[in-house]
Amino acid sequence: MGVVRRPGTKRLYFRFKDGEGAWKTQPSEYVIGQEKLAKAAFQIAEAAAAAGRTPALLMGGATRLAAYVEHWCEDRKKREVSSARVERTHLEMHVVPVLGAMKLQDIDRLAIEDLVQKLRKKPRAPKSAAEKKGEVQVSEPLANRTVRNIYGTLHGMMEKAVAERLISANPCTLGKGYLPPKKDKDPTFRRRAVFARAELEQLLSDQCIPEHRRVTYAMLFLTGMRPGELIALRWRDHEDDAEPLGRLVVAKAYSRTLKKVKGTKTGVDREIPVHPTLAKVLRAWKLEGWERHHGAKPQLDDLVMPGPEGQQLSPDHLYRFMQLDLAAVGLRRRRLYDSRRTFTSLAIGSGASKDVLRWITHGVSRDILDEYTTVPWPDLCAAVLCIKAELSEGRMPDSQRQENPGPQKSAVQAAVQVTDDENKKAPGFNNLGPEVLVSAEGIEPSTYGLRVHCSAN
Repeated sequence: MGVVRRPGTKRLYFRFKDGEGAWKTQPSEYVIGQEKLAKAAFQIAEAAAAAGRTPALLMGGATRLAAYVEHWCEDRKKREVSSARVERTHLEMHVVPVLGAMKLQDIDRLAIEDLVQKLRKKPRAPKSAAEKKGEVQVSEPLANRTVRNIYGTLHGMMEKAVAERLISANPCTLGKGYLPPKKDKDPTFRRRAVFARAELEQLLSDQCIPEHRRVTYAMLFLTGMRPGELIALRWRDHEDDAEPLGRLVVAKAYSRTLKKVKGTKTGVDREIPVHPTLAKVLRAWKLEGWERHHGAKPQLDDLVMPGPEGQQLSPDHLYRFMQLDLAAVGLRRRRLYDSRRTFTSLAIGSGASKDVLRWITHGVSRDILDEYTTVPWPDLCAAVLCIKAELSEGRMPDSQRQENPGPQKSAVQAAVQVTDDENKKAPGFNNLGPEVLVSAEGIEPSTYGLRVHCSAN
């Protein structure tokens, strides 16, 4: 390892071994006559390698932001950070075009302020087919939350650069007045992002919704679980002999981006009381429904809500089914994540303690006092019992629905958008027909749930 020259060029090169032991030669920013500076930089790189960091970061063009973005994103991907894909989109689409050519050490607060101002004026990504074809010009700027999320990603990356001693301080120090306020483009959005009690009971009871999907909605709306947590739930996680209510232990979650089961979003295990209505649904599903759908009695290691072929679903599947079912029963479209909002809204609205409810929906926080606190199980059960939701007795018979199929069919067709690509994204579900596949936007409550571009919503 050391500083080397190459014939025919004035540039100095660094030669070193990478993490796999292979020799690498990389151009530096130094030329003949700057050997002392090059040697000093290389010594710093050696110290970084000894500490487990990548020495190439201090060599040549790698000190520029665009190169560091690539390194940082790859590191996040290798560590299986669930937000790595969205973070790469934030940086490559919005930050690199503005700051990519700058050296990390040359990026200061003024450069960050300029970036944020440009982002606030930047048009959002095209959504409709006409916008994508250029027939309609996009005039709306990026949403406030999108700008803040991009800034947050950049801030996190710069913190890593400080830790690796590439820069002395994080230039992302903007406060109030510089970042856009936290507000939705549509001020009525969150007020409408909830289900009324009657709507919830209709989703749990209406016979035009398939049984396994009614069970899914009971699990989501009466526990406040995230969709990925439901997908990873197995029968061994259900303790129906607990008192005064049964217990669900949430310790795993399916990652939509990593496409595998991992820990929960917050890394915290939770215990959720089983609402009496959910207990009825689960009992019937376990004794008869599960076997009716999958041809065998469920075992402890079986998924509570598997796909048609026993495989794990994804939040995309659940969202598509939900839009189909909402249209079928005449309810307006809403996001899958609104089930959590409905759970907390109904509970708090009926007298549940907000602090107790937080232990059910999020578990123990990072507050030091929470580390020394255990909420009694009966208190958690009391919070869940505040939700008044029953299985409706008076349901619209199937015969009445068949007498007037026109409006129901048109409502379903209005909610469904089918493409060949969507069929390919849902393996194992093609046999259900194209009517179950709809647009999957809006699964997460913020722009961090997006895949390839940021939204103005």
